[in-house]
Amino acid sequence: MYEGKFNAALKDNPMQVIPTDWVMAALERGKKRKDQDTGPMTAVGIDPNGGGKDEFGIAPLRGTFFDEPILEIEGLDFKKPRKSAAFVIENIEDDPQLNIDCTGGWGNGIVEHLEEHYACKALGMSMASNKRTKGKIKYEFANKRAEYIWALREAFVAVAAGPDRFCPACVCVIAPDLRPEPHRTGCPAGNSSHANT
Repeated sequence: MYEGKFNAALKDNPMQVIPTDWVMAALERGKKRKDQDTGPMTAVGIDPNGGGKDEFGIAPLRGTFFDEPILEIEGLDFKKPRKSAAFVIENIEDDPQLNIDCTGGWGNGIVEHLEEHYACKALGMSMASNKRTKGKIKYEFANKRAEYIWALREAFVAVAAGPDRFCPACVCVIAPDLRPEPHRTGCPAGNSSHANT
C-alpha cells in the first residue's frame, strides 16, 4: 500500500506495519460474523475534535469485533467538554474501557468530566508523548505513537471487521518515518519517531 491507494493485488511496502493479508483476513472474519451476536462493548476509542471540522467519533470494540463507528450528531456543540462527555455516555454500553485521544489537548477536559461527573475510568492517550515503553516484544518503542500502532498490528492477528467498518487503505498505509537516529535500535515501528498516517 502506498499513499492511501488500496488494492489487494499490490505488493506491500517493505516497511508496512500491518500486512495487507492480515487486513483482508479481518474483513473475511467480519463477513462471517456480520449477522451474529458480537457480544458486549469491551472498549471504545474516542477521537475528539474540539468543535473543529473533523467529526467527533467513537469506535467501539466488542471483544475481537470492530463495530460500526458512532459519529457526532449535527448541531451538538463539541467545543464544550461536558457536552462531549455526555455524548460518550449516551453512546456506550456494558461499561467498556474508554480510550480518549488527548494528542491535541481536546480530550483532556472530556477525561476529567467522565471521571468527575460519571465515575468512569477514562484513559487519556497522547500520540505526541515521547515516553518510551517496552511491549510484548523485546524492543523498546521510541514513543507512544509507535507503541499504539504496534498494538494495532498485534490486534489484527485475531480481530474481525466488516468492509463498512473502516478504511483498509488507512490501516495498510501505516509505515514508520525512519530518520537518522544513530543511538536507537529496535524494530521498525519502535524506530519511528512518528508514523505516516
